Amino acid sequence: MLVLQGQADCYVNNTAGTKRWDTCAGEALIRAFGGTLTDVNGAAYRYVPAAHEHLVNQNGIIAALHAPHAARAQEAVSHCTTTADITRDPDGKPIDVAWLRANVRVPHAELIASFDAPEESAVRSRHSHVVKLHLRYRAADLKSVDESSLVRVLLLKRCVARDLSARAPEKLARDVKSYANEANFVRELSALLHDEGGVHVASPYYTFTDVHSDDPTACRFLTIVESLENFEQFSFLDFSRACAALDQLARFHAFFLQRDDARLTAQRHLWQHGGHWDTDKIPHGSAEIAKTDEDEMNRGMYIRRMDALEWLLQRASSLIDQRNKD
Repeated sequence: MLVLQGQADCYVNNTAGTKRWDTCAGEALIRAFGGTLTDVNGAAYRYVPAAHEHLVNQNGIIAALHAPHAARAQEAVSHCTTTADITRDPDGKPIDVAWLRANVRVPHAELIASFDAPEESAVRSRHSHVVKLHLRYRAADLKSVDESSLVRVLLLKRCVARDLSARAPEKLARDVKSYANEANFVRELSALLHDEGGVHVASPYYTFTDVHSDDPTACRFLTIVESLENFEQFSFLDFSRACAALDQLARFHAFFLQRDDARLTAQRHLWQHGGHWDTDKIPHGSAEIAKTDEDEMNRGMYIRRMDALEWLLQRASSLIDQRNKD
């Protein structure tokens, strides 16, 4: 509104802190007055119905009524299209081949010759910056190496608070705890689950955590894991896929029931309840649920869970019976 009223030359948000529904009405007004609203590289955003993967304004926003103002802002904040803004170590230094060889625990890391981090694989959200690393090896170095053992694609996830979207201190403190929880899981348990528990989680190759409880803005997290290239997402599961999912869940829980050391590690490093719906993670006063008597609330949640579990068991039993008849 300040731009429309002539009180500001342009509006700039150089991170992925907004979504299409935040900008659609404002863009219509800006364009009606002869201005433009683009990402920080000057590209227009498209509004595609039902394209949920395109809802985030991935590359920030520049809104201006006059082209020279937009160009000046773009010059100041445009992203490097080589993803150099993401491929940095926790200290902000560029990641190079020498760094990968020294820090990433992939088989034959010493043979990495080069890597690429394509912009089309990058995701810049308010919580993290993510990009794929495509590793390349020199053929001459692979004569005595089983090439099937080589890791070709990695996923780098960088959560450095000072490089992410600004937010209220209490929200940042909550979010930093979430980043630490995820990093701790990758560092302490992913390899055990994958190698010994038979659970198909991404193999971890590098984890860095730097937690400052007194200053959330100083917290830094960086993980590099296996990129699961061949996954397929389903909204609904048929019987065979449901069995596969239940098999993995059963393996996950059985692993911690059988391994006291792993269970103690989880208790020491992870949240007791992981989901964002856990009432302990809801900001005070932000929901009516906070005013509900705790015992009554827990009793109601228990009843709903038992009802859901009974339905699930009945459904599974019916499917098994039907399969046996067939």
